[in-house]
Amino acid sequence: APVAVPAGASADHAGEVGGGGPNDPVVAEEHIHMPDPSLWPLIMTAGMLPLAYGLIYSASIGGKLAIGLGVVWMICGMFGWIIEPLAEGDDDEPALAGAH
Repeated sequence: APVAVPAGASADHAGEVGGGGPNDPVVAEEHIHMPDPSLWPLIMTAGMLPLAYGLIYSASIGGKLAIGLGVVWMICGMFGWIIEPLAEGDDDEPALAGAH
């Protein structure tokens, strides 16, 4: 939600509202962190297919193997999804002065 800042005050990423008169408030946009797009949720979800197949046909050896494959697949996808932001680093941090 926008935060109203009194006219004349400075705010980062501020935009004027209205006609720009002396009594118009300046609205500062809040920064909302959004994660980068990722394939890991899709990879983790794909592990549900062999898991579901294995649960349906759990009486057979192939069903038991499918359950194991699905669980391992989902766990690998989950860990990949969890560690992805740590591996990429934080892009929102401002650059240090002199580190050009």
